[in-house]
Amino acid sequence: MKRMKFAFAGILSALALGLGACGDEKSSTAPEEQPLGGLSSDSEESLSSSSAGYSAGSIVPSVSSSSVEGTSEGASAGSSEASSSSAADSMASSSGSVADTIAVVAKPPVVFTEVDVVNLSYKDEEGGDAGWVEVYNPADTAVNLKGFYLTNTLSDPAKFKFGDVVVKAKSHMIVYLSGRNLPDFVAPHDTTDLLSSYCETESDAVSYAGRGNSEIKPLPGQSDFCFVENGANRAGAQYIPVKGTLGYYVLALTIGATEKGATDKEKVPVDLSNVNMFQMRAYIPEGHSINFKLTQKGFRDVKGWTKILEGTGDSNTVYSIRPTLHTDYPNMAQITGVRLDIDNHDSIAKNIKVFSYIAYSRGHEPHANFKSKKEGGSLYLFNGEKQLVDSVMYPAAVIGKTWSLEVATGAGSDGAKRWGFAAATPYGATAGAVENAASQNAKTEFPNSGFYSKAFSIAFGSADDYRCEKGGTVPTATSPLMAAELKIDTTTVLRCATFTDGAVPGNVINRTYIFEEQPTVASVFITGDPLQMFHADSGLFKNENFWGDKEIPVNIELLEPGKTAPGFSENAGLAMSGNATRTWAKKSVEITFREKYGKNKLDYALFPEFPNLKKFKSFKLRNNGNNFHFDYIRDMLASSITEGLGVDYQHGRASIVFYNGEYYGIHNIRESSNKNYYLANYNLDGDQIDLLISSGDVATGSPVDFRDLTNLLLTSKMTDEDLEKINEQLDLNNLINYYAAEIFADNRDWPGNNRKIWRSKNPKTAWKWFMFDTDMAFDNTQSKLTGNIFEFVTAENSGWPNNPEFTLHLRMLLKNENFKAAFINQIATTLCMNFSSERVVARMNKLQGDISAEIARDQKRWSKNVATMTEHEGRIKTFATTRQDVVRSEMQEHFALGEMVDVTLASSGNGTVQVHYLPLDKSSQKIKFFKGTPVTLTAVPKDGAMFTGWSDGIKDATRTIDPTDGLKVTANFK
Repeated sequence: MKRMKFAFAGILSALALGLGACGDEKSSTAPEEQPLGGLSSDSEESLSSSSAGYSAGSIVPSVSSSSVEGTSEGASAGSSEASSSSAADSMASSSGSVADTIAVVAKPPVVFTEVDVVNLSYKDEEGGDAGWVEVYNPADTAVNLKGFYLTNTLSDPAKFKFGDVVVKAKSHMIVYLSGRNLPDFVAPHDTTDLLSSYCETESDAVSYAGRGNSEIKPLPGQSDFCFVENGANRAGAQYIPVKGTLGYYVLALTIGATEKGATDKEKVPVDLSNVNMFQMRAYIPEGHSINFKLTQKGFRDVKGWTKILEGTGDSNTVYSIRPTLHTDYPNMAQITGVRLDIDNHDSIAKNIKVFSYIAYSRGHEPHANFKSKKEGGSLYLFNGEKQLVDSVMYPAAVIGKTWSLEVATGAGSDGAKRWGFAAATPYGATAGAVENAASQNAKTEFPNSGFYSKAFSIAFGSADDYRCEKGGTVPTATSPLMAAELKIDTTTVLRCATFTDGAVPGNVINRTYIFEEQPTVASVFITGDPLQMFHADSGLFKNENFWGDKEIPVNIELLEPGKTAPGFSENAGLAMSGNATRTWAKKSVEITFREKYGKNKLDYALFPEFPNLKKFKSFKLRNNGNNFHFDYIRDMLASSITEGLGVDYQHGRASIVFYNGEYYGIHNIRESSNKNYYLANYNLDGDQIDLLISSGDVATGSPVDFRDLTNLLLTSKMTDEDLEKINEQLDLNNLINYYAAEIFADNRDWPGNNRKIWRSKNPKTAWKWFMFDTDMAFDNTQSKLTGNIFEFVTAENSGWPNNPEFTLHLRMLLKNENFKAAFINQIATTLCMNFSSERVVARMNKLQGDISAEIARDQKRWSKNVATMTEHEGRIKTFATTRQDVVRSEMQEHFALGEMVDVTLASSGNGTVQVHYLPLDKSSQKIKFFKGTPVTLTAVPKDGAMFTGWSDGIKDATRTIDPTDGLKVTANFK
């Protein structure tokens, strides 16, 4: 065996060398089997299919000996032609050793063959997308890596020790670089066939007679939804959606997990506690999707844990579904079946057929106790004697490519080996030739995206190999080659990239040059493939394609007003957003940052009013929803006036959007109201929260604890002790302030709609309410629902949107007299604070003033009725100045309260007064309370201060007052 000295400088030298010869682009074809399952990288919102199903007979697909022939002697990580020894050879010549002499195995039993540090190709057993390294056993016998070591630094060669990991002969093994420290390989096990002969259906026409005509029928040629074909159980249905008075479709096929049962209550659950993967081979038409809902005991089938299956139109597609584990939703010990229902926007009749449906434990590959580095790094494999088996240095990641080993094969081949970039082939040999990194030698300077009044030119160097496209098309190797100056004298969208034989293309440079006056608000430039966006038949914005959930890649830039360079330019995904408002000519869209596009979050202070909010997984560009034809500010106004009350809402600002250089007018930049909101505001990832929506459906996490809380409210006597326990689980201050905001706004598209509630999972925090979509508020005129708002929010026998299940929580809490007093008095307080006419009008003027110079052009672009919009601006202002007295009067009437009296609450020194749960935000505040309704006050000193007593001599920090007209109470601090 050889002995070599490693040097840090040698590593850098090797990285600087050429990374492979030219060759054909590597095929993106996946291996025939992905034996441990395989979802696309961004399957949190949708699932992709694999080309074939799980094979019980083999954990990894076998690879022919020729696919990595001759690799037993290792390969150089940094040279075009690999030497016959380890990659260590290319690092050994430098001085400055950082380690003692290391023995190198001359004929290694396994070798590195692929490194993927971004991982868009092969998710782990929990759906994670950590980076991975692939090793290959070229021998005719299996190799057990037990006792071997994997490390990313020579200073710690025994960093990760392998357990029982057998690499079969002529086969590969994936090792995840996740930091999870799982040393063993665990094969799939506990397979359960879940395709029983019991099916049931639900449809408008049958389940909601007279309210809909949607039908679900057996497949043509079949008499039942569950049937036997070629000796095997099958299931399927014809889904025939027809819009009815329900406003949505009810079309579902439920496949029971057992042969028994005829109703939800009678279904017999199956214990799948050891399962972490479902695979369903099914035909779902291309362009359509099915909601896969695991049904479980104790939940209505329609409320089951859900994943979306995107159709491929191929009967051989196997959909792999990873359920959330270690939770009570889904409760894997109580699974009764699966419900397959259609998306509410999908109005096309379709046939769905299920050929097989199994559950099993996927097992897992080994996981190292360290993570990969996207900027590049090294990996070293040592045997039990600390002898170097193999090593690889990988450069900075290229999205959509892995660092792969190519081995020359075929007649006359000398088996030469080289590393380079190629399409990912987990558990498979590299297909085709690898490519070098993109050239970094291009010197062309591109002026910043922005607004221009004078023509200019871009001087392309003759050796830069830039190819460019105008209008948003992504450049390719056949795009026009730029060899001279390009004159820009009119609005132009330019996308350029370098293309060099034998190398991956360079990163696409995106520029939007607008020849017009810069707007007074932020400008957003969206650059995307014009066919994907606007093709008459297939474009996302056209031909009712906007009803789907498809996401397309775009580049997005934001230019702050008065600036000459964008604040950011990032690649992201664009998808339609909203419900009925998707039909407007100007669409609302969601911008989402994912690794498959570039960065997985935006690091930018998107809202100048809130500079601490700097991390965004996604955000919306909103067309103002239901108020598209009426105004620009209603929703932002109604929610933003809650600032300081502890109510979660979508921060926002106005912008002007340009799609491929074309003016699309005013859009409000808004935070997402989905799980991505919590990263910026609470530094919580989506999997760290429970988030529920109005209907009781789960956006993420589990509904079980909230269901238990609801049952507690139903059964509680609502004593003060009960209220204290409830406050530990449900943030009552937040609840009151949230209701105060919705009540003040007079939102009648709520609480059965547009309501969300959330909490942190670990540690468990109290549930809090989230305010969003208040389009129907502030005298919108579209709602037919009127009357006393307090009657509305406490209704016991009403229909949608204030049916009893959505008014229940408030109704139950109001049975406690102390809570009722807090509810009344805090609403009274907010009417003099956040919702005072002065503050609301000031906020309205600010929002309207921001866009005043932009309104006329937007109205002209979208043929808006100026008179109608002027009328609604007046309505909003009138509402802002008169709503306070209406709320007081309706509250007084509903609760049979005494006369209104003016009470002044003040603080002297470094502290504040708290009304029940709500702190005042001023040192002196006059509030209209109600005579006969006691008010609880608490003196709260700030850091370093001490409460010394009330102005009337009372020393207790917490006290109760009986409101009388002209009463003034001051809390003193020193």
